[in-house]
Order: sequence, then C-alpha cells, then structure tokens
Amino acid sequence: MVVVVVVVVVVVVVVVVVICIVVVVVVVVVVVVVVVVVVVVVVVDVHCSSSNGSSNRNENSSSSSCTRSGSSIGIKRRSIQPWA
Repeated sequence: MVVVVVVVVVVVVVVVVVICIVVVVVVVVVVVVVVVVVVVVVVVDVHCSSSNGSSNRNENSSSSSCTRSGSSIGIKRRSIQPWA
C-alpha cells in the first residue's frame, strides 16, 4: 500500500514538473516573438524616419513603400490577424 502511494505521488510530481516546463517554454517563445516583432517595427520606423528626413525628392518612392511595409505590417502583426 505504501509503495502505491509513493508511486502515485512520484507520478503526480513528474506531471506537475512537466506541465511547468511546458508553460515556461511557451511563455519564453511568446516573449521572444513579441520582442522580435517590436524590434523589427522599431528598426523599420527608425529607418523610415531617417530616410524621410534626408531627402524627400530622391527617396519619395522608397519612403512611401517604407511606410507601407513599416507601419501597416506592424499594426497587422500586433493585432494578430492571419487574414490581413
């Protein structure tokens, strides 16, 4: 009887530890994805603002495409819309 109780306790502890590890891994992956998206949006915004400030006539086309790829994609990624 004591052996059965010990085995049940060990199984419960192992299951709880595995669940905790899975939760930690999922949280770390989500944090890494959010950080990468934020860094990409910030880098694109900084690039857009610096390219817009230098010369508007020469980089007019690139700045318009830059705002398209920068702000709108950042908004779409933050709202997490797979259809967008």
